[in-house]
Amino acid sequence: MALNPYETYRQQEVLLAGRSELLLMLYDGCIKQLRLASMHIEEKSVEDAHISLMKAQAILSKLTSDLDMSYEISFPLMELYRFFQHEIAEANIRKDAALLKPVLEMLADLRNTWQMAVIAQRAEAAAAR
Repeated sequence: MALNPYETYRQQEVLLAGRSELLLMLYDGCIKQLRLASMHIEEKSVEDAHISLMKAQAILSKLTSDLDMSYEISFPLMELYRFFQHEIAEANIRKDAALLKPVLEMLADLRNTWQMAVIAQRAEAAAAR
């Protein structure tokens, strides 16, 4: 079966992305799934909420498994990702969107911090040329 043009574009985007871009894509995907889950919970769409929450947990598992523990920052990030996993699991059990709000806020902050670091790194590399 042929992929639709959007899916083809997304696949190419992932294949051509560097590590930094992939990290941002993972954060974006997790945030998207948590927002969808919140919406589904509010709409009482239990199955759709569960699916979105499971996708968010899978993304967090990927982020956790990709941590390079040779860097000091990896240890607090691992604990933070574990906290997110726990809160998402609780939200899934209780179908309580309020539990997702702090996770969403912290993930958005992390994502924005990484994005600023990527921009700074690119500017530094451009200045060195």
